[in-house]
Amino acid sequence: MAAEPLTSTAGGCGCGDGAPSAGNVHAGGAGVVHRPGADELVIHSIPRVVRHAVLFAAVDNLPVGENIQICAPHQPEPLFAHLQDSEQHYRVETLEVGPVDWRYRITRLG
Repeated sequence: MAAEPLTSTAGGCGCGDGAPSAGNVHAGGAGVVHRPGADELVIHSIPRVVRHAVLFAAVDNLPVGENIQICAPHQPEPLFAHLQDSEQHYRVETLEVGPVDWRYRITRLG
């Protein structure tokens, strides 16, 4: 029996749902919603006990020049403090301000 060929996930979302990357919105793992051209980390879908750790790791591991969108149920003051205290440089763009969701695009500049 021949082995199954390995398939690359390079450029894909990596959520493993097997859906073709045709620009469709679909839920990925760990609270990430995949949209054409953007990953959105939906904060209120992450268990509260690990929420800050997941969020901080997501921004800390962004490659220079890359960005991530976050959606939070309130203005994420702990994240803003983390970014301000970081040795890295980030740009934060406000995309939506309440009353239900707050959305931001965070870009790592250096």
